[in-house]
Amino acid sequence: MKLFFQILSLLFVCLISINSKGEVTEITELNFGTIAIASNNTHSQIIVRYSGEYEYNGNIYQISPPSPAEFLITNHPTNTVIFITKSNIQTTTNSQFFSGDQFTLQDIDLPNSVVTDANGSASFFVGGTLQTSGSGSNRYTDTKYFLQYSIDLNY
Repeated sequence: MKLFFQILSLLFVCLISINSKGEVTEITELNFGTIAIASNNTHSQIIVRYSGEYEYNGNIYQISPPSPAEFLITNHPTNTVIFITKSNIQTTTNSQFFSGDQFTLQDIDLPNSVVTDANGSASFFVGGTLQTSGSGSNRYTDTKYFLQYSIDLNY
């Protein structure tokens, strides 16, 4: 069995649309960790939940653990419910160096809403499901992979 290692500190660039007066800061990026792919004959997945729990399905094995992204909302009206919705902008990764196979973002996992505190601040986490191509060949390169996703905040 030949193992190919991918460094998946995926730079998940998040584009945020905010329909409010507040500011949003990304504290930590969504990171799928470092993995090994034993076989790419079927789709395999890394699932990172916004709660911080994660799991691997198929032929993906953990080298270093993944972690959800964290965002901080500030300068917003106090004690206000902010609704959070998702939409994928780019569902297939790009890589730092050429890779014959790429990953697909299947889903974004996030809370439906958060409530600002007495200072007008709130934080929330974002996870996601990343899937291999399942192409039958294992042409992943040992490199970094990048992806964009979008979040809308409304109140």
